[in-house]
Amino acid sequence: MKNYFIALLLTVILVLSSLISRYGRRPVLYEFPVAQLTEKDSGGFLYLFLFFSGRNCPPCLDIIADLNGLPVDKFKVFGVIPDNEITLEEEIRQRTGASFLFLNSRKFFRFKPLYAPSLYGVSRHGVILFILPATPGQRDYLKIFLIDFYTRAFPFLVD
Repeated sequence: MKNYFIALLLTVILVLSSLISRYGRRPVLYEFPVAQLTEKDSGGFLYLFLFFSGRNCPPCLDIIADLNGLPVDKFKVFGVIPDNEITLEEEIRQRTGASFLFLNSRKFFRFKPLYAPSLYGVSRHGVILFILPATPGQRDYLKIFLIDFYTRAFPFLVD
């Protein structure tokens, strides 16, 4: 009887602790660190963060050419590169043709994607709206997707 009571007590503790931890935290989708990048902006921008490395395959980095050509009044693009490659910024720019600002990946460690390169679409309040893996051959799809997404999400992007 004593063993059953201990088992019941442990089960109740386990259920209560899972409920507390489940409802006591906000999902990670709401905490993307963009506050210092958006302080001057009044809204209306879709922030794009490309997580990549200089060692990614060149066909996978074709996405950079498309990101360079996006309208600057609608999209703000940032590249997030690993800490050990931040000193090689100029070399990476020459190899990839990137014209956007590079950021250190240390601050974005919690959001590091499983597959690199990956493109994150983020609102100015730090809400992750989408994550797209950058794969070879998606050049036609990417611009159409981004422009269509921006036109549909514009009411949510403006304060």
